[in-house]
Amino acid sequence: MSAPLLLLPLDDRPVNVDAPAQLAAVAGERLSTPPRELLGHFLQPGQPDCLLDWLRRTAPAAGTGILSLDMLAYGGLVASRSPDTPLDEALRRLRELRELKARQPGLRLLAFNVIMRLTITGADPETRAAGRDIFQYSVLRDRAERLEEEKAARELEKVEARIPPRLLEDYLAARARNHAVNRAALELLGDGVLDFLALVQEDTAPAGLHVAEQRVLAALAEQRTTPDRWRLYAGTDEAAMTLLARQMLDETGIPFPVAAHFRDEAAAYHPALFEDVPLRETVRRHIDAVGGASAMEGLTLADHTFTPPQPDLFEMPPLPAPTWEAALAHFPPTNVSTWLAGLPAPLIIADLAYCNGGDPHLLAALLERSVEEIYGYAGWNTAGNTLGTALAHAALRSIALARRSNEALERAHREALLVRILDDGLYQPIVRGWAMTCAEEMGASPLNLGPAAPAVEARVDDALRALWSDLCACYPLAAALDRPFRATLPWERLFEVRIILDF
Repeated sequence: MSAPLLLLPLDDRPVNVDAPAQLAAVAGERLSTPPRELLGHFLQPGQPDCLLDWLRRTAPAAGTGILSLDMLAYGGLVASRSPDTPLDEALRRLRELRELKARQPGLRLLAFNVIMRLTITGADPETRAAGRDIFQYSVLRDRAERLEEEKAARELEKVEARIPPRLLEDYLAARARNHAVNRAALELLGDGVLDFLALVQEDTAPAGLHVAEQRVLAALAEQRTTPDRWRLYAGTDEAAMTLLARQMLDETGIPFPVAAHFRDEAAAYHPALFEDVPLRETVRRHIDAVGGASAMEGLTLADHTFTPPQPDLFEMPPLPAPTWEAALAHFPPTNVSTWLAGLPAPLIIADLAYCNGGDPHLLAALLERSVEEIYGYAGWNTAGNTLGTALAHAALRSIALARRSNEALERAHREALLVRILDDGLYQPIVRGWAMTCAEEMGASPLNLGPAAPAVEARVDDALRALWSDLCACYPLAAALDRPFRATLPWERLFEVRIILDF
């Protein structure tokens, strides 16, 4: 095991703290992360200046740091969507990295910085409704100004009239500040402070205010650095896992060829929901970002495609009950079982049929396979999140096998698979919608449960454990992965779940 890697996470959610640590363990590595209380919590920002102190203290023992510049500049992802942090304060914090690198020039720094999404944080039904209008405003304004569409200009006036002026002003101010920070990050890269930079595009669309920003950033990158030192692609919450895998592949020199297979080739020419390029291009960029190579032969990346446009599970009607039988009846069947059975193992499975959760029919096919055949699985949030997570897991699994995997590495691989199956394959498509109904019956908002959080969490935990118990009795892979767990709601809302295996 090499020296510990530092991770400054995007925030304190499980996908940003727990998941990178679990994947590091798959290859026998360990991550050093800050005390969780410094990372903030939901609407409460993290503490960037305290985190800078933590970096100064811990960097001398590390060889590599993986850094969220949004946590460093603003205090996390949610804080990045608010204009509360002045630009000069954000830039001052980024400049501290210059001193860190000067004191320890051998420290390798891989960073990721978010290109702001086209809307705001919806922490309650009112801001969520306004957020939809702001998303539409962002798209229409780009179509009206850049593409000169008269119809878009007329629609823009109507949409803008519905948005509370203060919310729109704050959104545009945060967007302008964040773009300046994106540019400053490229300057750090050009000056050698950062060794690699991923500019990750959060929730977007083919048209929007991000288009002009991406073009400015690409032009600046062309001036300041070389193509091998930066990437721009759709994603956000998976970025730490991507950079972890990229660093480990680079350090070990282990090749990672990936052959992408799409269940529906035609669908791959359409963009996934909240993304701005065709799915085929998103796949290519993620293989490249993780440090792999797109190839005709290699590990099989099984892309379970959507029927355009990609549906959003978070917006779909809930199941009547959180049971496996209800799930299989609720979701339309496809040829996924036959398709998956025809692909050569080992498999990296990206469930892209839906946004914000997996397809139970794919999970049923997956659970018929052996654990040795599966190098990675994901099906959560956006296509970029899913692809980055599954590819990072597979890359680290490949490293483990090249290092002659032992009992500890095998256990870490199984645990990482189990967490993704419980979260992406069961909680998000089956339990979450039912739990949203439970919350609403208690008079609570699924976006911020408030005092109802403990009661809803208990129902989620019971339902998920009962569902998993049923699967363990029916499917060989579930039985092979089985171990005690409990489920919590880390942000006291229903968008994400935390699976705790060690308790």
